[in-house]
Formats: sequence, structure tokens, C-alpha cells
Amino acid sequence: MRDADYIGHLKNIEQKAYDVGRRVRTEIKNPNNGYDARVSTFYLIAQAVRWFKISLIFKNEYLNNPLNPHWYNKIYLSKYRQQQPEIGYVPLEGIKGRGLLMPEINDYRLNLINEFEDVLRVAYSQVLYSIMESKFRLFLLALDQHALDNTDKFSSVYHLLLKKIEKRKYEHLIWFFSLIRNTIHNNGKYWNTRMRCVCTKYKGNIFKFEHDNMVNLSGGAFTVLLLYITPDVIDMMEDIILNSKLIKINSIPEPVWDRDSS
Repeated sequence: MRDADYIGHLKNIEQKAYDVGRRVRTEIKNPNNGYDARVSTFYLIAQAVRWFKISLIFKNEYLNNPLNPHWYNKIYLSKYRQQQPEIGYVPLEGIKGRGLLMPEINDYRLNLINEFEDVLRVAYSQVLYSIMESKFRLFLLALDQHALDNTDKFSSVYHLLLKKIEKRKYEHLIWFFSLIRNTIHNNGKYWNTRMRCVCTKYKGNIFKFEHDNMVNLSGGAFTVLLLYITPDVIDMMEDIILNSKLIKINSIPEPVWDRDSS
């Protein structure tokens, strides 16, 4: 799928997050619900999606624009006086097991564009996961202030929260998201010495994770992360907030948006 196609989908996903945020806001009776973590969940997701969308637009219209091929020399190197990037080393082709290395020869400009996309993909997966994780912790503590006294591992947090609100059907989504996030973080390779082979089904596709092997992500990492997981996370957060005891809590303050914080 082209970047332009992802940009169109991201516009709809961003709007979906805003719409759900407004819907949750009308259901919460707290007069300061604009600063409630149940509402901010969706605005933070929308911000992350918008940031990714803007980054793709920037990449296509500026970095990768064939009509503007001189940004690297004229702006990056000359105007801002940046150094030539180090592009790493690869094994010398044809010589196995001898540890002989040679510099990889590449177009420096294209190398920077590829790096930009790699960092973008890793950053978005971490940001979206962090939003989900931080909100789960806030929600669990709102239900039980002593819930994290014995452990604060996220696996324990989400299992306990989903059990308390009777939404355990989302355990697979969160587990699958963690596999994808870790795989993206490892540049597409699955790395887990305790669970050396995992095979699971998601969105009608079979995903196989084998330790120290690259993972074949159906449609690519962008498709799985942006078009599959992100909408499902929005739907999950809407359901656990509106259709559980979480909606009855008077206030769950959002630390990031706390008006009383200095």
C-alpha cells in the first residue's frame, strides 16, 4: 500500500478517535471530564495518529519529493551543517564465517529517508502502546488503589483489570499488540527465548513468530499496526469505559492534563 493510501486511512482513524472521545465525554457526569483519563485516552490516540499522518505527508512532500532532490545537500548538509550519516557495515559478500566487513555503499539521502520511516514505525508502536498501558494502570487504580501493591508488570495489570470489569475477551488483542510492538522494535525479528515459537490468528490472518527469525507480517508492519491494531485499540477502550463499572466512577484524573499541577 502506498503512503498516500495510509494517509487517507489515518484521517478516518483520527476522526474515529475524536468521535469516540466526544461520546465518552457526554456519558461521564464529572463536570471536569475534559481532564478525565477516560476522555483523554481518545484525544491522545488521535494526536498520535495525526503525528504519524503528518510525518508521512512530510516524508512524501519533502524528503521523498522528486521535485525537491537537493534538500539533503543544500539544507541538511550546507544550511544546518550536519555530518554525513554513518550507514553501517555489512558482511563481505561471498566470504562466510570470516568476520570480514566492508562499508555498505548507499545513497545517503535515501538512507536517511529509510531511517526516518524505521524510527517513525518504532516510535508510533511505542507511543500507542504507552497510551494503552498508562490508561489501564489509571483505570485499575481507580477501581482498587492497592491493586499494584504486589506487582506492577503490565501483563498483571491488564489481566487483573479485564477480569475486574469482565472484559477478558481483549486479552488476545493486547497480547498480539505486544508481539507486534516487540517485533517492530527488533526491526522485524521476533526475539523471545522463553516462547520460541508462537502461532496465532488475527483479522483472519495467521501470524507465526519464531525466535531469532524475521516475521512475515501480512500486508506489512504499517498495515498491521495502523489499519488493524489501532482501530481495535480504540474500540476496546470505548467498550471497557462505556460498558463496565468504569463509567460509574466519578473521576479518574488525567495526570498529563491536571490543571492543578505546576
